[in-house]
Amino acid sequence: MKADFLRMISGSQVNAARRSLLVDFVETYTPLDAQQEHRFETIIKADKKYAKVGKMITVYEKRGMQKGMQQGRQQGMKEGMKEGMVQAKRDALLMQMRRKFRFVDAVREQQVQAIDSVKKLDALLLAVIDAQYIDDLDI
Repeated sequence: MKADFLRMISGSQVNAARRSLLVDFVETYTPLDAQQEHRFETIIKADKKYAKVGKMITVYEKRGMQKGMQQGRQQGMKEGMKEGMVQAKRDALLMQMRRKFRFVDAVREQQVQAIDSVKKLDALLLAVIDAQYIDDLDI
């Protein structure tokens, strides 16, 4: 049944956007288990009248993969930029602490490196200005 729906869509005279929408509809509302999926693939590969279906599915799979990869890259860049900003704030805090208190022990340095909150780092960057002693900082 799924193969027949997709064959009708592949032979239809609708534009690519509508064809994509119809394929998404069929894919969403005709899920197949592993055995059915194997049978479906066998049908579209073996029967010449389903040749366009195989090509059409390949095109939409590629588009889906490309879209997924693009979204993954964007998400990765976003996360990377956030991590870079957090690390820059950690580095700035440690630099200010070394400048003001002349020495930052390894334990405090590890505590600063463990902070993941931009808000907390911003608060500490301001607090170090007013702190008289390193122990005044709530790290």
